[in-house]
Amino acid sequence: MTPTTNGLEGRAALTPRPTIAAAMMLGVCAVMVFPVMPVLVGGLVRASGLNARQGGLVAAADVIGMATANALAFFWIRRSNWRYVAGLAIAALITGNLLCTQEFGFWPLLLTRGWTGMAEGTALALTYGILAQSTAPDRNYGLFLALNLTLGAITDLLSPTLIGHFGVQSLFLVLCGYPLLTLSLLAFVPAGPGLAPVNSTHHNLRPMLAPIAIALVANLVYFVGQSGAWAYFERLAVSQGLPLQAAANGIALSLLGGVAGAISASWLNIRLPRVVPLVLAVLLAAGGLAGLQLLPMSAFTFAAAAAVFNFGNNFGHPYLLGYLAALDPTARYAVVSGALQTGGMGIGPVIAAFLVTNTHFEASLQLGYASFALTLLLFVPIMILHTGNSRGS
Repeated sequence: MTPTTNGLEGRAALTPRPTIAAAMMLGVCAVMVFPVMPVLVGGLVRASGLNARQGGLVAAADVIGMATANALAFFWIRRSNWRYVAGLAIAALITGNLLCTQEFGFWPLLLTRGWTGMAEGTALALTYGILAQSTAPDRNYGLFLALNLTLGAITDLLSPTLIGHFGVQSLFLVLCGYPLLTLSLLAFVPAGPGLAPVNSTHHNLRPMLAPIAIALVANLVYFVGQSGAWAYFERLAVSQGLPLQAAANGIALSLLGGVAGAISASWLNIRLPRVVPLVLAVLLAAGGLAGLQLLPMSAFTFAAAAAVFNFGNNFGHPYLLGYLAALDPTARYAVVSGALQTGGMGIGPVIAAFLVTNTHFEASLQLGYASFALTLLLFVPIMILHTGNSRGS
C-alpha cells in the first residue's frame, strides 16, 4: 500500500516540541487582545476620558497595525533571522502595553496601540511561518487555536474583576504577562527557515500561485461572513426575547465549541483529504446560523447554535492554513493569510452594520450564508483539481 502524504515532503522539519510551543506562545501574545477588546475599550473610555467613537478607533488601530504587519511579513519572512525578529516583537509588545498603563490622551494612545498592533502582527506572522514549516501544520494549527481560545476565555473571565479592583491598567499588565512568559522560549525560535535540513529531491519546490491566490481570497470572504454574523449574535438573541445575561452566558459557553473544533482538527489531522473537513466545517458554521434563525429562541438553543457555529469555524481554519502550507513551501503566503483573516474580521461587521436595523438583525445571518457559499464555490474546485498530494489536498 502506498503511504499517504500531506504535501509537506521536503519542507524544513521544524517539529521539536519547544519550537512548536514557542511558535504557539508568540501567536497567543499576538491575538490575546481580541478576547478582551470589548472590556478594554470600555475601560479606556471610563479611565482616559475618551468618548465611545475614540475608544473604537483605538481598538481599530490595534487591528489595522496587526493586519499591516502580517502583510509586510511577506517581504521579510524568508530573509530575516526569526529569533531576532521574535525578540524585537516581544520587546515592542511589552513596551507598548506598559506605555498604555499611563494616562494618555487620544492621539498618543492611538499611536501606541497602532505600534503595539504592528508588534502583534509580526509575532503572529512568525507563528504562521513556523507552523507552516512543520511536518504536521494542520495538527499544530489546531492545537494553537485551542490554546488561544482557552487562554482567551480565562483572560476574558478575569478581566472585569481585574478592572474593578485595579483599573484598566491591570489589563495592559496582563497583556504584558504573555510576552514575558514567551521570553523563556525565545531560544527555541528557529533562526530562519533555510537553516533546517530539507529533502534534496524537493529543492525546486515553488509556490502554486493560482490556487494560493484563490485560497487567500476565500479566506478573506469566509472571515467577512463569520465576523459579520458573530458581531450581532447577542443583539439577535436579545431582539428575540432572550435576557441579556442569558445571551452573554450563551456566547461565553459557545467558546467551548470553538475549543472542541480546534482540538478535533488537531486529532483528525489529515486522515481525510482536506477538502472533506473544510466543507464539513463550513456547513456546520452555516448550520449554527440556521439554528439561530429557525429554532425557537431560548438560552439552550442560542448557546447550542452558537457553539456549533464556533465549532465549525475553528474546525475548518487549521485545514485552510494546512492547505496553504502544502501549496507553498516558502511559508510566505501562510503569513499573508493572517492579514486577510484580520482584514475580513474588520470588514465583516462594517458590512453587517449597513444591512441590519435597530430591531432586526437577521440580515447579518444572510451575510454569513452568502460568504460561506462563496467560500465553498472558491475552495472546493481548486482543492479537487489540485492533486499534488493525494491525502492532503
